[in-house]
Amino acid sequence: MADEELLDEDGEEGEGKKASPIAKILMTVLGYLIPVLISVVISVIIMFVVFKGGASKDRNENAIAVQLQPKPAPLSYYDIGEFKINTADLDANHFVRVAMSLGYNMENKLLHGELVARHIQIRDVILNLLNSKEKNQMDEFLEKEQLKEEIRRTINSLFINGEIDAVYYTEFTIS
Repeated sequence: MADEELLDEDGEEGEGKKASPIAKILMTVLGYLIPVLISVVISVIIMFVVFKGGASKDRNENAIAVQLQPKPAPLSYYDIGEFKINTADLDANHFVRVAMSLGYNMENKLLHGELVARHIQIRDVILNLLNSKEKNQMDEFLEKEQLKEEIRRTINSLFINGEIDAVYYTEFTIS
């Protein structure tokens, strides 16, 4: 039996045809090329669905909603002054220097009068709050932002004629 002979469909030897080298190459190439083409088509379909489909519509709607929201009115600011304190750390001495302003609705004239009347009381509350903190509770951005919120909530508990909308640091140094 020669190597060139092929088996019949029944698995029996017979007089088969000799496969040409071009046909072998073509079959090998198609064997690799068809799965690659199928993968590319599936990838393109997935990319189209993800980037052109529902996900981008949601993003565009959110972007439009953000653009259509009115900008907040400017605030009036009350300078509460500078604070120089030692932290509550027991293992080391750390010094904090903070200056801040309080932002409130500029149309609320009664709140401005109350800020002036309670200036010393506000400073005392902030001073006690700052003195109760350790250095590691104030040295990162997120902790400073949380401190602002804590100061705002604490101060707002003092007022009768409105609330502070924001606390702004004009200086914040820890050594």
